[in-house]
Amino acid sequence: MAAFYVEHEYWFAAFQLVMAMLGMGATLTARDYRDVVSEPGPVNLGVVVQLVLVPLATFAFLRVLDVNGGVAIGIAPIAAIPGGTTSNIFTFFCTR
Repeated sequence: MAAFYVEHEYWFAAFQLVMAMLGMGATLTARDYRDVVSEPGPVNLGVVVQLVLVPLATFAFLRVLDVNGGVAIGIAPIAAIPGGTTSNIFTFFCTR
């Protein structure tokens, strides 16, 4: 079974990504889209926090604690890649 998974790992990952995106999108309504168009500020704030402030805070964290080498290389991409859960939380709090 493990060999089958390794052989077809790309398709398993693609399927999981599509299912996760459908799951998140299934809860959206037409009103949600109207709200974003009429008041884009909260969504823009969530994007700025996720794409600018989180990587900057991570950079500061790595500098202040003098983290070097592989640990820094591992932490930096994680902070730079927007997380679905984190961005959803920021957007939820900004729109409520």
